[in-house]
Amino acid sequence: ILKSLNNIKDEDIKKKMLAKYNAPAYSYRISRYQALQDNINIELKKLANIEQQITEIRYIDTIKEAQAYLENRNQLLPNRTLDELFDTILDYKLTNLLLKLSNIPLHTKMKEVKKEQLEIFLSNLVSFPLLITGSKSYKHAQICLGGVDINEINSTTMESKIIPNLYIIGEALDVNGECGGYNLGFAWMSGLLSGNGVKKS
Repeated sequence: ILKSLNNIKDEDIKKKMLAKYNAPAYSYRISRYQALQDNINIELKKLANIEQQITEIRYIDTIKEAQAYLENRNQLLPNRTLDELFDTILDYKLTNLLLKLSNIPLHTKMKEVKKEQLEIFLSNLVSFPLLITGSKSYKHAQICLGGVDINEINSTTMESKIIPNLYIIGEALDVNGECGGYNLGFAWMSGLLSGNGVKKS
């Protein structure tokens, strides 16, 4: 509906469509959607024009905490290699990279790691600098921003408060969770609620 209303050139037909589909709400959503698209495009252009931007990732707050954690893990899992100690804690590709940057050969046991190597490794756990060179395309995006305002939805049934018998779920709503399954979880839960809502109505 948003696309078709946006593309209509004949003003009379547009007015009839807007009247039919609740003019204030839909015209507001169209302008909001366009503003959002414009903001995204501006941010992507800014990012594309950045020659060098360094960000820092912190896996643990202090070197002392990192060392205590590693020593504790080594006591729980003796005779393991450093990469095995971080198995299920960090992604193996990241662990391998941190080991490489610390000049620690892969599959080196904790007791074989030299002091200066360990210091570099722990330092990278506390402050790992990354050079941002750009972003991937929309095709690689995990979620989309924007959607129907959740204030316009009955949160127990997912039914629209504006259009009766219209149920809106998942990414069609303006809900954006962090990466880690939260968006999928929301999609499934909102689907379950809407299914129950339809059944009851």
